[in-house]
Amino acid sequence: AAMSNASPTRISERLREGLTERFRQVIPGLQIDQSRYTPPDHRQHAGASIRLEGSVPDPVTALGQNLYSLEAPMVLLAELADLPTDGYADLVRERPVVVPTGWKVDPCCEAQHHRLRTRLRLALPKQWQIDRLPHFDAVQTDWLDATLANEAPAAAGNTVHWDADLTWSRGRFPSQSANERTALLNGVVAAYQEPILLQRDGDAARR
Repeated sequence: AAMSNASPTRISERLREGLTERFRQVIPGLQIDQSRYTPPDHRQHAGASIRLEGSVPDPVTALGQNLYSLEAPMVLLAELADLPTDGYADLVRERPVVVPTGWKVDPCCEAQHHRLRTRLRLALPKQWQIDRLPHFDAVQTDWLDATLANEAPAAAGNTVHWDADLTWSRGRFPSQSANERTALLNGVVAAYQEPILLQRDGDAARR
């Protein structure tokens, strides 16, 4: 809001400076070379967009047995989504509450809703393949819907799609305690702390 009257060029530069400082602590060596800000277009129902271009030195770590760890993309995704590194609030001691049989609160009236949609597109050089992507099991409850869609590289390219969609509510849901809900949500967001595991073919390893 403070930058709403500034030019897109000025906003882009301030974003580049601010995000470089923010990510410097979480992704060592990250260099943001360019940023581009596009203001929202309400006629096209398009929100504001930010495009960043940069690099990370030595992005993969060798784990042995032709296996490599790639951490920067998921760390960047979690940071942009403001997901807590150590999970959500610590579990708290709860006093037992007597709930009438069949009692349920309508989420639209009692709950506070949150929506998080994150999408990752990872384009790999031809000699690299995905060994394992971060994963969480789908969840569908009264208060949380969490789905994950993975798309393996197509024959014509080597781009991996990783799409996670989370919708959760805060309120009174007697079917699960607050502790159980916190643990379940933390199990889902923990996927954002997992590295992407890669393999490199033997010919590339000898070059």
